[in-house]
Amino acid sequence: MSELLTVGSFAGLVVEKPQQRSPTFNALVYGESSVGKTTLVASADAVPAMRSVLLVDIEKGDLAIRKTPYEPDAVRLTTWAELQQIYHALYAGGHGYRTVIIDSLNEVVDLNMKEIMSDDTGEEDETPEWKHWNMNQVRMLRLLRNFRDLPMNVIFTCLVKEDFDKKTGITRLLPDLPGKLAGKVPAIFDNVFYYFMKEVKVERDGATVFETPRILLTQKTPNTVAKNRGSDVLPQTIVIPPVGQGFIPMELIYNAVIGNQSAKLEESKQ
Repeated sequence: MSELLTVGSFAGLVVEKPQQRSPTFNALVYGESSVGKTTLVASADAVPAMRSVLLVDIEKGDLAIRKTPYEPDAVRLTTWAELQQIYHALYAGGHGYRTVIIDSLNEVVDLNMKEIMSDDTGEEDETPEWKHWNMNQVRMLRLLRNFRDLPMNVIFTCLVKEDFDKKTGITRLLPDLPGKLAGKVPAIFDNVFYYFMKEVKVERDGATVFETPRILLTQKTPNTVAKNRGSDVLPQTIVIPPVGQGFIPMELIYNAVIGNQSAKLEESKQ
């Protein structure tokens, strides 16, 4: 019987400590339209450890970052086949990119369905049947896992939807994806963040004023899907100030998750 356990291997597979692996960051950032998701994730371009950044623009989100200091490389695509080409090029390596941003996941689902309908019926605008939605789910989950497992940082954006549970009477916020994808996709990513705006009262110069800051939720609540595998280094909520105030959202998040720099995050909350 051959020896299965050797130095650095087991059953023919490489054995290594988690600390020995090159760390990468993957995340899904979801929220309402125009809340600033693209600008938030594009701030990765200002983080040396995440640069160079490739923005895969499917919904013309690059318009939102034209007046920001962030300058990721951007490629606009319109078909499922083009997205697959992007993946294979990234997988092949030698491109110099450390981070890829897919904006947005909702558009990817639509591209996938158009491809499925065209292959099956010859028409993109036919009403999808159950078999088409099932194929859409299978292909989407495979694609997302493939992107997640790339040896680089991977970030997807997505819209939000409300889901009412008749059994519990609770309305939950979760990524706006069809069917079971809404529940399965968050499990694929290490980090799932909900980005939103909320009106708050602020006392300033002896007067009460109302402000509407942008807030990033990094941990789940009873009615909102969110998580990060390093929850001990990220506060539950992070207030994101306007661009141009010297604050780089992705730098703070990346350093915390990859570098375990919880102290800096504690300072940021003060």
